[in-house]
Amino acid sequence: MLGRYADNLYWMARYLERAENTARKIQAGLHYSITTKENNRNDLLEFLIEDYQIKNFKKKYTIASTQNVVNFLLRDEDNIDNIRNLLKKARLNGKIVRTALTREVSNSLNQSWLASEKLLKRQIQINNLPDILENILNTGTVFRGSVYGTMLRNDTFNFIRIGTFIERSNNTVSILNTCLLYTSDAADEGLGVDLGGRRI
Repeated sequence: MLGRYADNLYWMARYLERAENTARKIQAGLHYSITTKENNRNDLLEFLIEDYQIKNFKKKYTIASTQNVVNFLLRDEDNIDNIRNLLKKARLNGKIVRTALTREVSNSLNQSWLASEKLLKRQIQINNLPDILENILNTGTVFRGSVYGTMLRNDTFNFIRIGTFIERSNNTVSILNTCLLYTSDAADEGLGVDLGGRRI
């Protein structure tokens, strides 16, 4: 396999996984903000924005409201890792290596991009957000299903899996880092933190 093919397969999978992970984080942030006291609502929303993105976010937005954070993560052009852009980059990488992919995998990439373009064209309204996030998560499921269901178990398949698993591990480290930071801040203030029914 040519190195550039492997590179495109790897990044195609990473971009799709990153888009799905971002959508899941937004879902978690929304659930958290709904169930938390008013004065703590923006804490987790700020954690949704990665360290390297915070400078760009603060240039454009003065407060980390739910609306601002969601639009920044889903569609803001100042954020190179917005979900709309990630799906576009995944599709572009997939187009470059389309001869190595099955028709079903190529179709899933095209459909995810077309759906995201339609959904994310305008400013996101919070009441539409659950449906938009569900649609984004479904694109990841359809892509994975088409990869596992229709691809031969060869180098192409393996590079897609490598990209997926490296991005997933990177996301896991980011979540653990956020959790550690959040719990250590609470410990510094002498507060307990409720993590899934366990108070620490």
